[in-house]
Amino acid sequence: MNTRRTLALCGGVFGMLWIVCPEPPSLARGVSQSATIPSEALAAGLERKMLEIEAAEAGKRTTPDTIEVSEAELESYALYRLGEDLSIRLDSVDLEIRPGMFRATVDMFVARDLASSHPIVGPLFEGRHTVFFDGALVARGGRGTFTLQRVNVDGIRVPVFLVKALLVSLDEPVDLDAPFDTPIGIHDVVLVDRAVRVTY
Repeated sequence: MNTRRTLALCGGVFGMLWIVCPEPPSLARGVSQSATIPSEALAAGLERKMLEIEAAEAGKRTTPDTIEVSEAELESYALYRLGEDLSIRLDSVDLEIRPGMFRATVDMFVARDLASSHPIVGPLFEGRHTVFFDGALVARGGRGTFTLQRVNVDGIRVPVFLVKALLVSLDEPVDLDAPFDTPIGIHDVVLVDRAVRVTY
């Protein structure tokens, strides 16, 4: 997985990525609840921040620096850039971040070829879906942990253990419980109010 995709996915999970609510919010398609509407310009702004982190890592910077990535930047990157790497069309992304926690609602369209890659559950995911999830994330000293707390698909609660089992069964297994290395020289990641604070 390349550096940009890794950071983008981490961002989406950060987010990607608060306070737990009884049901996911009702969203108009393509409209975010953050203060700023997602845009191509915001996606490009996040790309510039990523390049800044990459340059600092390549230059062996010894003094740490910190940037913040807003909810709208993460939403914009998901909508305008992730399509280049994923076979899923994202129609809207709504992310809300609170200290240490996040929740996200994503409207997506899963193509038949991608759904068929998992013969057991793949056919269930073909077509348009609204996915809500929330969790917690923290990274310190270049190592991060992620806790998935709740998942709803099309308004139906999906047990977290089932989601984890599905991810482990993929051709490229994903273990959500395993600590991970943060990419491109990122040292710390902290979820704050409506933003992700990154120290590199």
